[in-house]
Amino acid sequence: MSRSDFDSILKFVSGGLAGMIAKTAVAPIDRVKFLFMGTIRDFTVITMKSELKRIFIQEGMRSFWKGNLAQIIRVFPYSGTQFAVYARVEAMLLPKFPSDYYWKGIIKFISGSMAGSVAVLLTYPFDVIRTRLAYQTTGKLYNGITHGFYTMLKNEGPLSLFKGISPTLIGVAIYGGTTFSIFFTLKNTFNNASKTEIFLFGSFAGLTGQIVSYPFDVVRKRMLAKGFIEKVSTFQSHVNGEHPNSVWSYIRMIYKYEGVRGLMKGVSLNFIKAPIMLGTVHLANHLIHKHLNEDY
Repeated sequence: MSRSDFDSILKFVSGGLAGMIAKTAVAPIDRVKFLFMGTIRDFTVITMKSELKRIFIQEGMRSFWKGNLAQIIRVFPYSGTQFAVYARVEAMLLPKFPSDYYWKGIIKFISGSMAGSVAVLLTYPFDVIRTRLAYQTTGKLYNGITHGFYTMLKNEGPLSLFKGISPTLIGVAIYGGTTFSIFFTLKNTFNNASKTEIFLFGSFAGLTGQIVSYPFDVVRKRMLAKGFIEKVSTFQSHVNGEHPNSVWSYIRMIYKYEGVRGLMKGVSLNFIKAPIMLGTVHLANHLIHKHLNEDY
């Protein structure tokens, strides 16, 4: 095994473990956010508190992590693939372009976009199942991950496992490029960064990436909710009988009835989630690499 192959495996393992830790930490925030993003309800501090209370009373504390097993199964290869692909693509592109600061930033953005896109394509069906499990409130169509896969394949066909993939790829290309380029630019600038600084670099990168890519995540959740959430809850995923079937038609519908706030629904939760998530991912990845005696 070559040194580069061994390094890629280490990056995959450390990135995967870091992703699992971070996603489990923010799972309750994700659960609440999903239930708003997939529906036409207004998101306010009052409705958020009401939803938190409803989940706790009606479904119990454990329900805040509903669908998290599917998330863990998905996030290990997803996060691991991101870090491994990012390193490989960056190493491949760096010798082909000028070594000035401007081009290094572009290469980091492209590498992050490619890393996110490859990771999404490899793990997307698990994200679909996890999201639908999280949507189940008053009704229950899926008893778990395996049953969810079986039911979707039987009733909706194989393509249903990739529902919403278009906005996901657009959003993750923007998000991955933004977060990886910002984080690694900061980390390379401050070579002897402390653990706290690494966490803050990741937090800032995650927050920025979420803001610029967020509308596409809303569209993705709405596409995944279509035709499903009405069966398992009292909420609605569409307005006045409109049934859009493309990214841009969803954006037009959401903007028409809910305005810019609709496209950014739940983003305030991400002001909490994104810094914790990305800060934890990059810090955990750094520490695991260090433990494995591998230079980050």
